[in-house]
Amino acid sequence: MIGYRSLHLRTSRPRGNMGFVLRITSKGDQNQRPLTRLLLYPRVAGGREIRAVTCNGAAVSGYTNEAVVIPNPLRGEDIRVDIQMEPGQ
Repeated sequence: MIGYRSLHLRTSRPRGNMGFVLRITSKGDQNQRPLTRLLLYPRVAGGREIRAVTCNGAAVSGYTNEAVVIPNPLRGEDIRVDIQMEPGQ
């Protein structure tokens, strides 16, 4: 467990894209342990696959059809993740 977390979700256009604003705040001795990755499992209606991901405006290459891996996430700062999904049918 990471400790205190906050999460704000927002919708965006075109429909099916999504964005997150996360903040990870350590608790107790958690600052002394490395935080090597943040793993997200975003899903939209219809089961569409992930097409592209950015984190704080930079392209993220660590994603599959179902999961996003953010390497070395920052603690105590906003982390903005934007995800483009494959178009719906």
